[in-house]
Amino acid sequence: MGNVYSAQNIASYLIYELNEGHVFVNNMSIQNILASVERKWQQIFGHSAF
Repeated sequence: MGNVYSAQNIASYLIYELNEGHVFVNNMSIQNILASVERKWQQIFGHSAF
């Protein structure tokens, strides 16, 4: 069985990695991360990520 990814898991992982690197993550950066995930998801899969 292959890996199953969701946009929420990918966004959570990115935020986790930023926190682990002691990078301050505010609401604007979270919105930018979610928008980036949405754009890439739309590009690859052809439908909304969320």
